[in-house]
Amino acid sequence: LAPFDFYGGAVALSGDGTRAFVGAIGDEVTGGPVNAGSVRVFVRNASGWALEATLTAADAETDDVFASALSTTRDGALLLVGVRGDD
Repeated sequence: LAPFDFYGGAVALSGDGTRAFVGAIGDEVTGGPVNAGSVRVFVRNASGWALEATLTAADAETDDVFASALSTTRDGALLLVGVRGDD
């Protein structure tokens, strides 16, 4: 993550408290398109929170703003991701 990635602009927590999803709408994700966006998935374990995955759009383009909104199911098995700038 870098300045102006807007990490935490959208967040979701599973109803059972085992998974947290944190959006970063300005993330370029390893040299990818500017402001493509990403979601960091964290899982709760005995010692706290651990990064489980980084999610990005397969068809990411500049200014897609992936992760502009997030919502998840109670168990965190399904995540809905808003992509405000997708064309």
